Amino acid sequence: MYVTTAYLKYTITVLFVVFALVQYNDADWYIWGPAYLLVAALYAFPDAFKSRKIVLMILLGFLLWAASYVPAFITWLKDGAPSITGTMKAENMEVELVREFLGLVLCIIYVALRLRKPAKP
Repeated sequence: MYVTTAYLKYTITVLFVVFALVQYNDADWYIWGPAYLLVAALYAFPDAFKSRKIVLMILLGFLLWAASYVPAFITWLKDGAPSITGTMKAENMEVELVREFLGLVLCIIYVALRLRKPAKP
């Protein structure tokens, strides 16, 4: 089954719009809101992103951005992977950075899925 069937396309779009909306009370909402909305736009307006090169550039941007969080993610793993869901307020900086890293991983996954070609019938 191809990922951009109508049902999945709308589900992914709504999911990433919700991700963007819940950033309203975050200190860096102006970074994360547009990032999540960009992923939503990839699915909501596929004709605007027909060029594979544009989607690849977006994917590369998310990959480079996520790479900057890898050291914090490794530190979190070395600390025994403490819960990142205990409270919505991050107890320490690693918790916030791990959450942001995982948000980027979701963006990367869905941008990469957008690059897939439909299976031939």
